[in-house]
Amino acid sequence: MDDNGFDWGTFLRRWQDEWVPSEDEAEELAEGDLTLADLALASPPASEAEVADAERRLGTRLPPSYRGFLLASNGWSLRDDSIHQLGAAHEIGWFGDPFGMTPMYRESLDERATEQQVLLAGMWERALQLETDSDMSYALLDPGDTDDDGEWALYVYKGWSGELPSRYPSFRAYMQRRYESFHAERAQLPEFVNDTTRARDADVTRAREEALSGRWEAARELLAVAKRYGRPGAWGMLGQLDVLAQGVGHGGMYFGGLVADPRCTDELVPVMALARARDSRPHLDDRRFPLGVETDDGIQAAADAILARVRDGSYRYAPDGDFGRAVAEAREVARWGDTDGAWRVIRAALPSWSPPAPGLLAPLGLLSDPVLGPVVTRERGRELLATPRAGRTGTVPEPVPDLDPPGLSWLAESRRWNAPYGSYRCLWVEGVEPDALPGLVGEDRSAGLTAPPVRPAGWFPHDVRRQRDESAPWEDRAVVA
Repeated sequence: MDDNGFDWGTFLRRWQDEWVPSEDEAEELAEGDLTLADLALASPPASEAEVADAERRLGTRLPPSYRGFLLASNGWSLRDDSIHQLGAAHEIGWFGDPFGMTPMYRESLDERATEQQVLLAGMWERALQLETDSDMSYALLDPGDTDDDGEWALYVYKGWSGELPSRYPSFRAYMQRRYESFHAERAQLPEFVNDTTRARDADVTRAREEALSGRWEAARELLAVAKRYGRPGAWGMLGQLDVLAQGVGHGGMYFGGLVADPRCTDELVPVMALARARDSRPHLDDRRFPLGVETDDGIQAAADAILARVRDGSYRYAPDGDFGRAVAEAREVARWGDTDGAWRVIRAALPSWSPPAPGLLAPLGLLSDPVLGPVVTRERGRELLATPRAGRTGTVPEPVPDLDPPGLSWLAESRRWNAPYGSYRCLWVEGVEPDALPGLVGEDRSAGLTAPPVRPAGWFPHDVRRQRDESAPWEDRAVVA
């Protein structure tokens, strides 16, 4: 035991025992280009004397986790990575910045540079180079970037990538990430089953129960680890939690293999469609709607139809059962402007929601409904996640405060986070002079009226730049939505 109790011998033996060739390595073995001996990961451990000799040669004591590693295995094969081989104690040496990276990085520093940027700029000249074989990549330990335990940060620089180096807080953190990547790259191989895969799969099962019981943050921690190991199901569940906790953004969204299950279409595809529609990039309109996984033609056709309805504003979320009836009631309440009342209806019905498929954790389809989507704010999304569902029991969260205070001051609120492409609330007033209007919506009575709002280009779903009839652009005809 060393490195604050971390047992390098146990860790590395487990990695070696679990090793199976990747698909590419299996092909090379079959063709005779490699032997199993070529793919051995571990090396015999270094002696204390060998490590001490390296430290005298380098003029410094090595950081704890790297020192402990050498005493368990004097080198390591990382064929799956752009770093192919970590050298033995007698092979490591100072990097010395042979490519002149320091001036380039220091030129980019100014008074706004962060501490991390300053450290990175100086790293090249003082780093210790660990790899002896790589794909134009370098594993560099930086003695100038240390923590309270005496660990040196490790940077991986891929010279061919054009990217900044990846930073790991210690050598141990780097090796842990490589071990997780080793698992992720083999997760789809049917013969890749061991104690680690079984433990991570058990975490996914436990995370599902935690999520449905309202303990979504505990579920997220379990799923984040399982995802790094590439375990099936973790991607899709984690994606659902993130959407409800953070909101629907722009661009791609990934729910793993769940999207290929027709039972999940009505919950997952609409939010993917909403994210795509919000991109508002004309070149996307004619491309196939990407679902992230291979699906049959039926699911693709259903997805295309959902995307079309989301784009033209006609999509309606309509689940089955008691929850579906509550959704219909909430939509009618929201149509009349009582968004707080609509949320109360949905909140009361959440325990009755039941997942159509085992991998589903929450009613995500709500977010894509043009009437109910803006009702589910980020705070309410987390309240939804914290509410037990599907027959589970648990502590019911405190209700999120209503958003619309009494009176008319709610008309002056800023745009809500998930209102698509901006929105306005319209107020009709009779018998009031214009100068009195600001006071009615919570402003100081001396405040003047602002200029009429200008509808932004690309607003959703009707874009004024697109002529829907034969009128000339300068005629400025009204657009009805």
